Amino acid sequence: MSCDILIVGSGAGGASIAQELSKKGKTVTILEAGAYPKLGTERNALKYYTGGFFGPGEFSKDKVEILRTKMVGGSSVVTFGNGTRALQAEFKSHGIDLEAEFQEAENELNIVQCPEENMGERTKLLMKASQELGYHCNPMPKFIDFSKCRGCGNCVLGCIYGAKWTSRNYIGDAYKHGAKLLTNHQVETVLTQGDQIKGVKARTPEGLKEIEAETVVLAAGGLGTPVILQKSGLEAGSHLFGDTLVTTFGVKKDANFSTELGMATIIDDFHDTEGYILSPTMEGPLDLLTDRFPLSKKHVVLNLSKLIGVMAKTRDTANGTVFADGSFEKPVPQVDREKIDKGYERSKELLLAAGVEPKSVFRTHIRAGHPGGTAGVGRVVNNELETEVSGLYVCDCSVFPEAPGKPPVLTIVALAKYLAAKLAPS
Repeated sequence: MSCDILIVGSGAGGASIAQELSKKGKTVTILEAGAYPKLGTERNALKYYTGGFFGPGEFSKDKVEILRTKMVGGSSVVTFGNGTRALQAEFKSHGIDLEAEFQEAENELNIVQCPEENMGERTKLLMKASQELGYHCNPMPKFIDFSKCRGCGNCVLGCIYGAKWTSRNYIGDAYKHGAKLLTNHQVETVLTQGDQIKGVKARTPEGLKEIEAETVVLAAGGLGTPVILQKSGLEAGSHLFGDTLVTTFGVKKDANFSTELGMATIIDDFHDTEGYILSPTMEGPLDLLTDRFPLSKKHVVLNLSKLIGVMAKTRDTANGTVFADGSFEKPVPQVDREKIDKGYERSKELLLAAGVEPKSVFRTHIRAGHPGGTAGVGRVVNNELETEVSGLYVCDCSVFPEAPGKPPVLTIVALAKYLAAKLAPS
């Protein structure tokens, strides 16, 4: 097999590049390690989150749980639909100006602030509490068609109503322009001839295949891309971050809350000064059962209609490592624990102001949802996102120069547009 451009991964980065290049007449093939699973339930989620029954994420040697999926569309399918810019100044300092790409991506994804009428009662209650405490609580920018949103609260399980943009939208456009998508193709290594890319070797249902290409773009994510690079003899895998987070919950006894859209608002007063954002969110029964918090609190699973949650997401230290066998370390140094603790205290303060029972408050174990930094710009790729191998590029969270502490999808799409313009100038 052969093609002009081979893209490894169908998430936000891979699908965006595929769409851009196929529209310009390039012969594009996308290789995806996963398939097309059914969405929308926690039971189905067990098939596409890479963890297992005892937790949806993969645990580092340091007991930090990192969440990701393996399927067509990647983790873009299970986001909250948040469309925030991240690391724009940091990329510009590396010679990557994304202003035009951000504007284009925001228009294509139809990003709008979450309307108040689409906010649930929990969110409105926390919004009022924020105002009383003097915090700036703003509607979250979303790539959601709110005319289709049912407020089911299942964004992280995959939207079954077609309300939320995912990279599958771009894959569909790419397909219309001639791109090919091959599922269940797990790329093992890239193939080179001298310092020039030749293609990839992939494990498929038919066995190992070698696929030749003039250009290869790795977009397998912050945990997947560095494994491929290392197995190919290239340096990668250090500087892992994850935007570590905890969610703090409390019970409001007189409440009878319905399901609602998660992360409909954002408090980023403390993002630059203390290193975290706050946003209302909930978890499903299976998530709560597998969370590492005291057994004495597990009864909350029976009273979800009385539960309120606030997520504190931090800009963590890029001190982790992904190894060639796929395992990883993600230490939580004291400076990050202090961010998490401050985020927890602010979350608790919000919940108490919203009227939860003080003795009911608890927090989850440390999770992370945005692994990246493992093929960073200025270290593994240059400011055109190219590695030391000519024709081998990276375009996913791996190239981020540091942890954003904010949702990264919009930034990844902007980077993909930037790279596509380099690969196929107008």
